[in-house]
Amino acid sequence: MIDENSEFYIEKENLYKELIERKIARPQDVLNIVKSMMIHGKMDFIKENISNIAELTSSPIETLQLLNMGKIDTTVYKEIINTRKDAVVMEMLTQTVSGIDCEKSEETVELITMMIDEVVKNENLNFYDIKPITRGGYSMVFRVGEKVVKIGKLPEKYQIPRNSKRFLQPITRYKFNAMTDKHPVDFGFEIAERCETNCEFSLDEIYQVYKDIREQGMVWTDCKPANLGKLKKDNIVHLPSFKGVKKTHHSRVGFEEDNDVDILPAGETVLLDLDYVFNANDPNMIVPLNSLYDSLEKRYKNEQREMKKEMASHKKSEYDK
Repeated sequence: MIDENSEFYIEKENLYKELIERKIARPQDVLNIVKSMMIHGKMDFIKENISNIAELTSSPIETLQLLNMGKIDTTVYKEIINTRKDAVVMEMLTQTVSGIDCEKSEETVELITMMIDEVVKNENLNFYDIKPITRGGYSMVFRVGEKVVKIGKLPEKYQIPRNSKRFLQPITRYKFNAMTDKHPVDFGFEIAERCETNCEFSLDEIYQVYKDIREQGMVWTDCKPANLGKLKKDNIVHLPSFKGVKKTHHSRVGFEEDNDVDILPAGETVLLDLDYVFNANDPNMIVPLNSLYDSLEKRYKNEQREMKKEMASHKKSEYDK
């Protein structure tokens, strides 16, 4: 238990106050300073210095969440954060792209900022409305209205053989390069429509997705309900500047072949995560642990054998006539 009357605590609190008031705190320290102040009930100080906090913090999204938890008026904070778009994007990147250097990666940050800005405007929102929704081991997903932005480690297979009606159609899916202090690093960036994920998927529903992909000569190996969602809209691109773009769509999202696919309507089940989609004959395909791949592939092959038997029997019956 910290003694708030101790000399150590008083010195620490005074230091924190000075750093914020004089605007000399390190941006990466501001979030923890605000946390400490809130834990010890220094709400008045936070309210009086809300502008400085907004201008300094390198974690504008997380800091906003913290301030909202403390029921602090964030009107001024939001106005300032909305002018610090690069800071919001850098926070999104640093969640999973470790050690990224903003100055050395300026072009990458600018391009991603421009793309997210377009989504934010399309959704009639502001940058402070961006919310983290899921954090995986290698990626982070953010919600921007009815769109989601995924940033993180490159998928096991970035280049996908072809499109499928069972893929949630990505608005964009880029492989980016950025610089750290020591070396360049590649990472994935994806924008897509938000789907309903709080669903129960039967084994038959999961198999239907697997089968439709498999019949196109591809294999989905990370077969888990967590990678599926139900469409809230028809499975097309719902962003004005990307509508009508078909023949160049594959180059922007990593599809090797430019093929047309049927458009599934709202309510259908689609694959959200394309990280583990391979050619069916790929000798280097990877099957993650706890995947339903083995049982689904066995079911698919059994169906194919039964179908061939039935066709052979039908041909024999026709011949005997």
